[in-house]
Amino acid sequence: MPIVITQIHPARIDTPYTDHATSYIERHPAHNVIVYPPESVAEAILLATEKPKRDNYVGT
Repeated sequence: MPIVITQIHPARIDTPYTDHATSYIERHPAHNVIVYPPESVAEAILLATEKPKRDNYVGT
């Protein structure tokens, strides 16, 4: 079976990274644009196992 590499390119995903990141700014960062659920990335990964392609853009 051949090996296929797929690169997943996620857009802004709704994860708590701002809660865990160190920031030196006075205000807490906020998402002011469209964010996508983490499940959309998980679905893209599963899709890549069934129908592989070189690049897979999530949320664009």
